[in-house]
Amino acid sequence: MGFKKARPEMSSFGRTLEFTQIDPLKTDYIDVPESLKIKGNRVLVQRGYIGDQHYYVDCPMEFPDPSFDTEGTVKREVEAWERSIGVAKYLYEQVPEFKNAFLTASSYQLRGFYTGQMNELTGGNPANIPEAEISLTGSRKVRNVSFATNYSNLWCVNEAARLEKSAVEFLMSPQGACAMGTACSKWLMSEWDHLANKEFCETVKKAVSPNATSRLTVGEQESPQRGRVYEQVKTDRRSFPIIEQADILVIGGGSSGATAAIAAAESGKKTIVVDMNPGFGGTGTFSGVQDYWGKGTYKGFVARHIKNMDEVHKYIPNYTKDYLSWWEPYVTWNVQAKMYMLLREVKKAGAKVMWNCVAIGTIMAGKKVRGVVVSTPQGVYGILSKVVIDATGDGDIAGFAGADFVYGSARDHVPMWYALCKLATPGITITSFQSTVDITNIHDYTRSVMVGMRSGGKLHDHYSYLGTRETRHVYGDVVLTLTDHLTFRKWADVINISSGNCDMKGYHASDWFRIGLIPPNLDIEIPYRCIVPKKIENILVAGKALSANHESLATVRMQHDLENLGGIAALAAVQALDEGVLPRDINLKRLQKKLVKLQLIPAEVLSREIKPHEYSEKELEDFIERFEPERSLRSYSDTAMNQIWDRPIPFVEVCTSPAEKAIPVLEKALKNSSGKRALRIAQALAMVGAESAAQTLFDEINRQLAGNKLPVLDEDIRHAGGDRAPPGQGAMPLCANLIYALGMTRSGLNIPVGEKVGKLFKPKGPKDFYNKELGLFYYVDAVCYGAELLGSREAIPALKQLHNCQFLRNQSLKSGIEAEFILERRGLLELNIGRALARSGDIDGLNILIEYLDDMRAVLAEFAHTTLIRITNQDFGKNKSEWTAYANSITGSFRPVPLAESVDG
Repeated sequence: MGFKKARPEMSSFGRTLEFTQIDPLKTDYIDVPESLKIKGNRVLVQRGYIGDQHYYVDCPMEFPDPSFDTEGTVKREVEAWERSIGVAKYLYEQVPEFKNAFLTASSYQLRGFYTGQMNELTGGNPANIPEAEISLTGSRKVRNVSFATNYSNLWCVNEAARLEKSAVEFLMSPQGACAMGTACSKWLMSEWDHLANKEFCETVKKAVSPNATSRLTVGEQESPQRGRVYEQVKTDRRSFPIIEQADILVIGGGSSGATAAIAAAESGKKTIVVDMNPGFGGTGTFSGVQDYWGKGTYKGFVARHIKNMDEVHKYIPNYTKDYLSWWEPYVTWNVQAKMYMLLREVKKAGAKVMWNCVAIGTIMAGKKVRGVVVSTPQGVYGILSKVVIDATGDGDIAGFAGADFVYGSARDHVPMWYALCKLATPGITITSFQSTVDITNIHDYTRSVMVGMRSGGKLHDHYSYLGTRETRHVYGDVVLTLTDHLTFRKWADVINISSGNCDMKGYHASDWFRIGLIPPNLDIEIPYRCIVPKKIENILVAGKALSANHESLATVRMQHDLENLGGIAALAAVQALDEGVLPRDINLKRLQKKLVKLQLIPAEVLSREIKPHEYSEKELEDFIERFEPERSLRSYSDTAMNQIWDRPIPFVEVCTSPAEKAIPVLEKALKNSSGKRALRIAQALAMVGAESAAQTLFDEINRQLAGNKLPVLDEDIRHAGGDRAPPGQGAMPLCANLIYALGMTRSGLNIPVGEKVGKLFKPKGPKDFYNKELGLFYYVDAVCYGAELLGSREAIPALKQLHNCQFLRNQSLKSGIEAEFILERRGLLELNIGRALARSGDIDGLNILIEYLDDMRAVLAEFAHTTLIRITNQDFGKNKSEWTAYANSITGSFRPVPLAESVDG
């Protein structure tokens, strides 16, 4: 259609600021200096609903002759941000009532027009649209052709309509938008036979790349969910305009991305940073997670951010009277202040900002990443670059390009919990991480937003962006594991040191958590190979999508670590350009020297020699002597935020030694031990897969299960407090840890233990599954894990007894919005039972898994699908009827399929 030049009335825009802690105002406006560029030099003030200290400040602005293309829209958004922050600064410093003001929020984006009006219909009325007047409210009427395009079946009911100024203003109000939408729909329905297409468009089962024969191709996600058929509209092959080219293109402006953009641009390289939001900060701003977890060393890029935040906090204070004491131990920030600080620094560095741009494809030249395809409010465009940094946090660009990745844990694709953070009152964040989401699945993402909006009770508001702890892990030549952390593994290509605790807020996948060892705070070396994806070139992956497994990510995902990682990725990208090589092939020593100067890695890495060491029998005996059996394994996690554990953990050193060497030494020690010491040695034997530990473990489990109820958690677990329901942080009863350990021995003694747990497993109601002291989730999971490793039909009766519990049967959800997160966890338990039954040779286990293939919670559906493939070596996608037919065909020949090994170290 094309669009007309903007009309004068389309030049008015506005941003609204929300404040608390304001002394009562006696006016509904405040005059401001002309230098702030506020329309009429006056902001409008409206009291909020919470009390006489809660106010909204509206900042009207004029942008004469506004441009509505991508660049013009973003420039206007950026300038509006700067003007409104100028207002906040002025009010805080110059208006007495604002001396204690707390800026809690601002408009997500600029209020106003985002497109010009459509041109007139070509040739008058080529589609022969029957002209009529549409009645809105009262005497207000509009012509139907105001919304018409050159196609009779395409109508535009938004600000692009050809309307008079008063009608446009009416349309831009919520009431007007509803009235016009309703009225237009009614009229269209009355003319349906004349206006509607007589046939549906042609569809295909699978998308075809639009540039399949070109030198440059586009990689994209095949479908929202693996193994499910989605009809797609067939279109002619088409091209899209390349609107920008850069030296370094950063996709994502969050913790890693904003830092990467600053560092890249400061190097003198032409840098573009793209973000889906109209602002920077990602998890730390739009998700509302406004603090650095733990007390890190805060060096390098993070130290600089903190210094810059201190400057901005002088006029956008980082405090609130309601919970200053809660914030005290942490480095925190005012969300609005951090968004502004990052914008200021990105602009100062000289990077080009592209907001409201969603990356939907990766432009490839063979195996090289050359850029991205972005969807914007103005259309679909391409951006080319010499080097690309994937800072999406989800590995989108690398994933689209064909890099190997896994979602969540490798065993079952279950990620850590996400949150749609809440605001109890303005500025008071509640980070309630409780459920799973597959953000690569648009249906599940939408469902999860709706779940987040419906949970939490009566609250002030919620943030606009899902906070996900874990999504894709893009595989590099190194995949970091929790075992690497616990053994203080050194890497020749180390580029960053992450510091913190293993904050496992979710379903554990590692035997370390199962055995009961919750890691202490550690310093962890991150090798360069973790940010260079396998199979593809010319791209670096910063942020939480780096090559680390489920439990490893729980430690290295903290915002301060990811900010530094973003800056480091940018330095590597700059060096690749300067050296004229691919990012994979840069001179690592040269990069490390820069990082030493930034205090991000110690100078010793430049000259140290890393030699593998295998302990002697005597050294192993010495470690066993230092097992400290009176101290629980999980007590290692009970360290203050500023404490870093820096010495070997004897239990870990023994368990990570070659089994053929460790087992004889442990068995010898077990014969000469008793009580808690013998039990600890037996746990170590279980970790190395020795059946010789089984009797010792069985005897203690039998003793603990001698009562009439399952033993409870009797120890405080750091970071597992409050109302956090299992599973999380490995906070489980010791008896559950021992049942996991017994399972690792693959002993037949697992059978009577499973039967005993089945008899004692008697939840009184749904609330029992919320109770972390009862630890019901862990008992079920531990019995299932042991049955999987054993792979025996003898385990079937105990598993079916657990499945007979009314709270663990028929938990698959096909429709609706499930606001109670515990229902998802009960579904996860039913899947575990199904998996254990299937590995035990029971066809009912396959049928349980099949039932979850169409579960609306995508993570559970992926769990079921992956498990079915692994057990049967078949793949019928998520087609339940084909899977059911297959299960029926093998009923008489189905045999146990023991779990061969743990896949998450």
